[in-house]
Amino acid sequence: MAINSSTNEWWRMKLDISPVTRAEEIARRRCNTIIKLVPRNENPDASAVSNMQVDWISEFCAGVLGCRARIFGVQHELEELLHARGVPLDSADLEYHHAALFFAMDSALECLAYAMNAIGWACAASDCKCYSALHDEKALRNINLSNFRKTKNCSNSSCPTFAAIRACWQLPANQKCIDRLTEQHDVTKHRRAAMSGHGQQQSSSTEDDGSFISGLTAMAYNPPADYILHTNIKTLPVEKAQASALGKPSGRTLQEQHLNGEVYFLSELMADYNVLIEETARRFESDIEKLLANAEHSKSQTDQPDGAEANGLN
Repeated sequence: MAINSSTNEWWRMKLDISPVTRAEEIARRRCNTIIKLVPRNENPDASAVSNMQVDWISEFCAGVLGCRARIFGVQHELEELLHARGVPLDSADLEYHHAALFFAMDSALECLAYAMNAIGWACAASDCKCYSALHDEKALRNINLSNFRKTKNCSNSSCPTFAAIRACWQLPANQKCIDRLTEQHDVTKHRRAAMSGHGQQQSSSTEDDGSFISGLTAMAYNPPADYILHTNIKTLPVEKAQASALGKPSGRTLQEQHLNGEVYFLSELMADYNVLIEETARRFESDIEKLLANAEHSKSQTDQPDGAEANGLN
């Protein structure tokens, strides 16, 4: 679907993550294949150790549920932003919807990363340290997308690799989308408002000079056709301060800023995210299927009686 700042289709886009739901159903049906036991001290002062089964499937499904919920949030916030185009809203209301949108977009991928860690840890050998243990609260805090965006190098042959998703997230276009999304979410969560203006020129003054509307107040009375995001939003305050100190004019046309790669439209980010999340969903399903198939094969080999392979029972 071709999307740009002058079209409206992206406001009502429906993100198809049905493969994620199918992967969850597959894992639920076949979860008994994977039994992960960890040692537990019943009494810190005693030397006796017993095994504890960690309920990895619940954590896996929780991650999937979180992803699905956040995709619902993405679509809801897009509808709200569509509504905001026709109804004057306070700038804080618009900023709220943008912040909620960025959270949902970023967190949907983080939830999948949590689900991948859960099943990856359950399938990995006990001596594999590539995944955070589900019974280690401190280790679980370290789960993030970067764990799955880098090339997998592990000497353990049974270590799950999630090769399909890794390849997807390492594509240059997807890396760019993830980086932009992460930055926007981080700024709206920790620093300040991220929305800078809009690209629809409705008043006579903007139609005459094509100037970039930077005032948030103007957006309440001049509903946007699209929203503008800064490419390097974290350095923006510094750049503005430097320009002011040097006495340089800060006003440039939106066209100039977009051409120079300083700003981009929210619709551009959404178009890229549409490709990223749907391809991620498909590859998530294929990786989970492969992981479970390998686990079932390993279990069948382990469960064979002595001499079964020689007797053709494998």
